[in-house]
Amino acid sequence: MIAYPDAILGKKPIGNRVAIMGSGGIGFDMAELVSRPQGSLPVGIGGFLAHWGIDAAHESPGGLGGMHRDAPPRSVTMLQRSDSRPGKSLGLTTGWVVRAELKSRAVEHISAATYGRIDDHGLHVTVNGDSRIVPADTVIVCIGQEPESALATALRTLGIPAELIGGADKAAGLDALRAIRQGYESGRSL
Repeated sequence: MIAYPDAILGKKPIGNRVAIMGSGGIGFDMAELVSRPQGSLPVGIGGFLAHWGIDAAHESPGGLGGMHRDAPPRSVTMLQRSDSRPGKSLGLTTGWVVRAELKSRAVEHISAATYGRIDDHGLHVTVNGDSRIVPADTVIVCIGQEPESALATALRTLGIPAELIGGADKAAGLDALRAIRQGYESGRSL
């Protein structure tokens, strides 16, 4: 397994076959990152239009032409414990974009997975009673967030007012709108 900062910062290689445990917002962000074709960012206006098949000259019906997509650099499989639709908890305004992007990169989704072990063959899981191995040379774990209140408690002990917002307040089902609202209300009360 590779430590998050080293892999994300490019200090450690990410293999050609990646299994991502967790299909929440962080799991989707990681899948987008590791399946992104090399050199695909930053994208200028022309690149953006070609990527999404937008015909700026309006010569195609509806202003849409063929999309240009580079091949993804690696095979990515996302897994989740629940049997719900992958990405169901993503925001309405951006969730569809991330799901469409990952679909275009052939990212596989496996729901209702029970995680077993990780070894040289990959990630061992059970899905609907059937044991299988998800081939992977890199496993990224995006599960198990917990609220963290130690700093707030320490500050309060010192008589310094502290408020918990966002994931520090409630990590289960992280909600960006709730976190932004809490931050806004906290700042406004100062």
